[in-house]
Amino acid sequence: MFKGDSYIKDFFNRHDDDQRWLPLSDARNIQREWGLSVPKDRQTIGFKDIIADEYGISGL
Repeated sequence: MFKGDSYIKDFFNRHDDDQRWLPLSDARNIQREWGLSVPKDRQTIGFKDIIADEYGISGL
């Protein structure tokens, strides 16, 4: 849950040398893939998280 639209925009702005969040394709259905039960008045979105460790090696 988020406080509002501006908080959401800042929270998902993860584009630096150490961490990047890439939005998943709209064609994917995270709710179905993971078997999630989500209320009809809620929205799900998915991101791929890429994190570089202290040696600059990226992982998922």
